[in-house]
Amino acid sequence: LEQPDIDYVSVKISAVASQLNHFAHDDSFRRVCERLRVLFAKAVSVQPATFINLDMEEYHDLELTLDGFMHVLDEPAFHQVEAGIVLQAYLPDSFDALQRLAKWASERKANGGGTIKVRLVKGANLAMERVDAAIHGWEQAPYGSKVEADANYKRCIDWLLHPDRMAGLRLGLASHNLFDIAWTRLLSIERGVADRVQFEMLQGMAPSQARVIGADVASDGRLLMYTPAVRSENFDVAISYLFRRLEENAADDNFMRHLFELAENPAVFDAQAEIFRQSMALSSTISQTPRRSQNRTAPSTASYAIGEKFLNEPETDPVLVANRSWINEVVADHPKAVVAPITTTIEGVDSVLEAARRGFETQRAMPLAERQALLHRVADRL
Repeated sequence: LEQPDIDYVSVKISAVASQLNHFAHDDSFRRVCERLRVLFAKAVSVQPATFINLDMEEYHDLELTLDGFMHVLDEPAFHQVEAGIVLQAYLPDSFDALQRLAKWASERKANGGGTIKVRLVKGANLAMERVDAAIHGWEQAPYGSKVEADANYKRCIDWLLHPDRMAGLRLGLASHNLFDIAWTRLLSIERGVADRVQFEMLQGMAPSQARVIGADVASDGRLLMYTPAVRSENFDVAISYLFRRLEENAADDNFMRHLFELAENPAVFDAQAEIFRQSMALSSTISQTPRRSQNRTAPSTASYAIGEKFLNEPETDPVLVANRSWINEVVADHPKAVVAPITTTIEGVDSVLEAARRGFETQRAMPLAERQALLHRVADRL
């Protein structure tokens, strides 16, 4: 931000506010807002002002990033700041988020505020989201298939590309899929919002296509190229960018995997065209309901008979609104911290270990049914 030749920076909240604790939502929200104020203040202190784009990573960061972005930009000091935020179309939640942003941006603009940009991507963290869901026993937050993600991408674009909905915002279409780019370009021209759409691609991927698209959109704006920018001694941190691009190129259902065969192989072109048609057909009916709906305020329906196979209860997802309410109620009911006595002597440590050993021997000697009942009573107390 301090470099005069840098006029656009993309950053994730996890890069400026590390170790966010989603069980402490209010505290995490406060920390995010504090860091965003520092960034936006620095961005507007240079001339010309640097554009900050808040990137998106994990599903857990979606609401925190949205709320922090809108809250800080509503403050008088930053009311006229122009900034951007990313939405990932492979999350069903993104359509509702887009509608929220469009309404808020229009009101902000009408009250003398600056415009925002929504950078729409399909999502590049699917493998991580799958692993995260499996570890915690949750439903996967992104859609289950590529065609569903593509359909939601098109639904978001189709809904947004209207002059009244873009009164306070611009769209950054981040894609290398030539079908999506061409469709969005034609639709934006037809609806009179071509000057509100910026096409965005990744540096080093399909440069010949980027040149053609850049020339085609030159009358309405410019093609924006994304690339890591690091000092030479920190070049290793940019390698993750390369790995992400290699992974995307290798995925069977990714457009980039087939890009270089489109002209020479009619079957490949027809297959990609059919995928585009399928996602278009699905775009009007694709579900916008979040896939994760855990609610700790609802009574538990889990019950197990003695000898039945046991499955762990999924961990609590603290970013869900219902669960946050439950967490706040629990904390409010237990305002005092529990302080355990500190053992400071060797004899004290020996005594604790001996008690644990006796407890273990007692439990091991119990019949299985009795031990199961004991563990359930412990769980009830916890």
